[in-house]
This record gives sequence, C-alpha cells and structure tokens, in this order.
Amino acid sequence: MQRIHAPFDEPTLAQIDKEVEKSDTSRAQWLSSAVGAYLRLLELSKGADLAQMAQDVAQLRIINESLQKENDRLKDEVEHLKISEEKARGDVAQIAPEVAQLKSTHETLWRENQKLKKAEDSAREDAAQARRKLGALEDQIASTAEELEKARTDMILLQHDQAHFQDTIKQKDQEIAFLHAHVSQLTQSISQFALKPGDEEIKKKGWWRFWK
Repeated sequence: MQRIHAPFDEPTLAQIDKEVEKSDTSRAQWLSSAVGAYLRLLELSKGADLAQMAQDVAQLRIINESLQKENDRLKDEVEHLKISEEKARGDVAQIAPEVAQLKSTHETLWRENQKLKKAEDSAREDAAQARRKLGALEDQIASTAEELEKARTDMILLQHDQAHFQDTIKQKDQEIAFLHAHVSQLTQSISQFALKPGDEEIKKKGWWRFWK
C-alpha cells in the first residue's frame, strides 16, 4: 500500500483532528476515507447537477451529524453499561457469600423437610394402627357390654327365682312347723289315751277289762 504525505495548515489540521475525534478512528484512516469519498463524489459528479449534488451533500452531512450523535449516544450507553456491569459484578461478589449461605440453608431445610415427611408418614401409620386397635377394643367392649347385660338379666332372673324359692321354702317350713305341732299334739293325745287309768277310775268306768 502506497503512502502519501501532504502538508496542511493549522486550521485545516485542527478541523481534521476534530472530525477524527468524532469518528473514533485514526487520522490516517479518516484521511483515507475522506479522499475515497471525494473521489467517489468526483465520479458521481460527472454530468450531474452541481446544485442538486450540493443539496445532497448537505443532506448527507445532516445525516452524518445525526449518525455521529447517535454514535456518541451509543458510546455513552456502552460506557454506562460497562459501569453497570462492573457494579453488578461487585454486587454479585458482595452477595455471593449470602447466596451460598441461602443455598446451604435451603439444602438444610430440604433435608429437614424430608425428615418431617418421613416422620409424618410414620405418624400416620401409627395413627392408622391405633385406630385399628381402638376399633378392635370398641368391638370387644361392645361384646363385653352385651355379655354383661345378659349376665345382669340372668342375675335378675336368678334373684327372682331365688326370691320365689325362698318364699316356697318359707311356706314349706311353715307347713312343716304346723305339721310338727299337729303331730306333737296328736302324739300327746295318743300318749294320754295309752296311759293306764287309776284303779278307782277303772272300777268306776268299767275299764278293768282293758287293763288286765
């Protein structure tokens, strides 16, 4: 690639440096682009309307300035994003220990939650077994209550029969006592009749024949 050296006066060089600073390129690159643009302009200006070309150039300058402003805005935004990124990295580095602690806490809570779930399942199984045992005890109590009620009924019937038997025995005892008294009375009467009367009574009543 050929190199060309050209002298510039101070005002022109200052203007070039100003444009170079706006375009964010080197002085050589800017001059190369400017010369290329000028040559393309000469090529396009052959047989063209100079007034229209001047108007187009003015319009292009306006567009270029607008693009330059947009470029500057984007540069500022990039710088702002870089600052935000650095700040975000600092924030991440700052909260990294807290995040690690939260992660550790989360894992611990998860393990404890698993233990609690197992304990809950075991408690539910124990409760189910207790309910089954309680049901069996309730059935047994119900059966025992029925047997107890039947025993009470049988006892009431036995008490009634016992009272009846006692009344019957009492009546029989009274009958036996009456018969004993009657037998005693009869025995006494028979004994009196069986005694030998006196001699005078025998002679008087003529019973001597019975007592020979």
